[in-house]
Amino acid sequence: MVQSIGGISKYSATDLDRLAQELNQDGICVIRNLFKQKLIDE
Repeated sequence: MVQSIGGISKYSATDLDRLAQELNQDGICVIRNLFKQKLIDE
């Protein structure tokens, strides 16, 4: 089941599985475009 956390609902179950696999393998994953650029700039 894919749950929505802020803007993360735009990711499919396959995307989330890939991110989880990266996290398990490398100990880190990058969730691109999770935060709006305006928020980062602030």
